[in-house]
Amino acid sequence: MLNTAQAPQKERRNHPRFGVKKNTMAFNSTTFGDIVNISTGGLRMKFLLHRDDNFHPAFRIGLLSCKGDYYLDNLPCKVVQVKDSSPLRSSRSTFIREASIMFLNLSADQKAKLALFLKKNTLPYT
Repeated sequence: MLNTAQAPQKERRNHPRFGVKKNTMAFNSTTFGDIVNISTGGLRMKFLLHRDDNFHPAFRIGLLSCKGDYYLDNLPCKVVQVKDSSPLRSSRSTFIREASIMFLNLSADQKAKLALFLKKNTLPYT
């Protein structure tokens, strides 16, 4: 008899993930997006993208609590995974992109500010 049970997959992330409070967003120089989850190592976000827009794999990102109680900018990062939806029916040239983004070489100051951002703006991730 064959053993078809699979071994549990090892979690590939090194940092615990958190959900975010309502109206907490990520942004860069070209777009704003909703944060799906976040950790001290990076985040996953969703945003609208036009098919002709450039999307750079490495850039700087900011985090914003729309309640106005916290803002963090200029975090170096790179895209590690992308998933695109089908084009939206109304425009046929705009779609929703979901991207996994890893923070790169954060300074001690940036790490401290990110930790404070997570403390003020996250929820347990389920």
